Amino acid sequence: MFAEDVLVEALRRLGFVDCVYHEVPVDLRDYYQVRGGRARTFQKAEILIPYERNRLASDAGFKQMETGEFGLVADSYDRLKLNKKLETLPQVYSEILVEHQIATIKEQVKHIKGRGEAIVSQIKEGTNTKLVISFSKDVQNSRKNVAQARY
Repeated sequence: MFAEDVLVEALRRLGFVDCVYHEVPVDLRDYYQVRGGRARTFQKAEILIPYERNRLASDAGFKQMETGEFGLVADSYDRLKLNKKLETLPQVYSEILVEHQIATIKEQVKHIKGRGEAIVSQIKEGTNTKLVISFSKDVQNSRKNVAQARY
């Protein structure tokens, strides 16, 4: 899963509609342009958040920077609204990455014969998430051992 896919999914989970990733940056329509006038600002972004269905005054988006990270591109009016709505974006983004890692781990360990299904547990440690992998057969065997030890 690529960073842009994760970012688009995170935006969708935050309630943004019709967000789209473009390999080549697209022009964002500014306040004047969406009202039929001539564009006064000329900004581009790879991830587009269209104004129409997202209650914005103009298009907004995310531009990929030289570092590979994405930065918000929005006019000053929308930036105030978006900053509030995007407060939880890093958390949602991280949750999607963890979900993807869990799915990848489960797929990779499927091929370990005789261990059963992989069970992946999450342990939150501050801002980090630790993934613990166990196998259904191991869990069943440990339960049997505990049950036998009690009697």
